[in-house]
Amino acid sequence: MVIQKLDDYFFKITSGDITIGINPISKESKKKETRFGADIALIQARHIDFNGEELMKSKGKETVVCKGPGEYEVKDIFIKGYSVGTKYGDLSHSTLYSVTLEGANLLFCGPLFDKALSEEAMEEMYQADIIFVPVNGDNVMEAVEAAAFVKKFTPKYIIPLTGEKAAAEAFFAEFGNEPMYEDKLTLKKKDFDAEAVKIVALKQA
Repeated sequence: MVIQKLDDYFFKITSGDITIGINPISKESKKKETRFGADIALIQARHIDFNGEELMKSKGKETVVCKGPGEYEVKDIFIKGYSVGTKYGDLSHSTLYSVTLEGANLLFCGPLFDKALSEEAMEEMYQADIIFVPVNGDNVMEAVEAAAFVKKFTPKYIIPLTGEKAAAEAFFAEFGNEPMYEDKLTLKKKDFDAEAVKIVALKQA
């Protein structure tokens, strides 16, 4: 699978002939929009920075849009959504998604603020191989509390959700790691065999 970052919360993931768009930016947002055909679109918040599902659709391709808690199955990809607390914009809730892809469990926290998750959502966190966690502070978790939060779990990879260098470096510092920046993250099954967790900040494409 290949993971690319298009904005703080906007990601494109490709796996074989499957394309997933997470939190596509809508036309109404002041952020830069990007259009591509996706098989699956995950919408974590009902906000113009997250819900540009129309930009994920293209002729000749059916796009399955997931935009709330529940269970979804698309082309052998299993998705579970859980309601969580946020303070992004004027919202109080967003959706945390767990996605099973290529035998790995990807956990998208999105604009998470409230760390008091349901028992079911916490179980997904414990099973995650990759955790995407916000670290900007203000309306989401800041670097220090985000690090303390994810240290409870045992993922193979952690991807901080931020476009701010200071926030990313503060997050790395909490683990005693030197900052690691990549243009994209390409992962194969063997990459999940390592025991040590890897923290990777992705550059915006």
